[in-house]
Amino acid sequence: MKNGAEEERKEYADKRREVKKLIKNTREKWIENEMVKIEDEGRNRNSKKFYQMINKRKINNEITVNNIKNKAGQVTENEEQTKTAWTEHFKELLTETSINETELVKTTENENNISIDDEEIGRPTKEEVLKIINSAAHAQMEVTGSFQMIKLTSSIAISCSKKNRRKTKICVTKIYINQAPDLMNISHCQKLLHQIAIQMNQSQIVPNSPTADHKSRPRYN
Repeated sequence: MKNGAEEERKEYADKRREVKKLIKNTREKWIENEMVKIEDEGRNRNSKKFYQMINKRKINNEITVNNIKNKAGQVTENEEQTKTAWTEHFKELLTETSINETELVKTTENENNISIDDEEIGRPTKEEVLKIINSAAHAQMEVTGSFQMIKLTSSIAISCSKKNRRKTKICVTKIYINQAPDLMNISHCQKLLHQIAIQMNQSQIVPNSPTADHKSRPRYN
């Protein structure tokens, strides 16, 4: 009896191997025939039929699994049985009562009553806030001062002759860089103007005023 079962098992394995080989060869021949047909349509410039056959081949190559196991462990045979199995599965998920509602309520209450210390969230101190405010104000002052310095330089340069405007700008820039000016302060602006005037005199920069032009103009008898 044992020898007979082994012979049948061996015969079954051989037949199964032959069937797989036959299916493989048949499939390869069919694919070759399909490719020949597609190439013929391409040569005949029948683009519509050509792309239809290509798209059909793409769809046929997709593997779709429609059968699943139901709750009893049996494989479904059609689409309706598959839908029923999925419906039962999701109903079980929605009506599952594995979580204790009392524990869930306690957990929610504990989460709402959590107290967070100032040190944990890194709340800034008063000194840090003042430091940030001062640094921001200083940055704004520097930007505003730069614009005021540009306006001051331009106004002085305009009042000078074209020949001396470049020298005027250089003098003003040197004084501005050396002093770290606070141009928001009016008294400091006045001191700055006084130093600019001294620097202009040292550089022999003559303002383009009507009086200066009249004195420097030669007289003819």
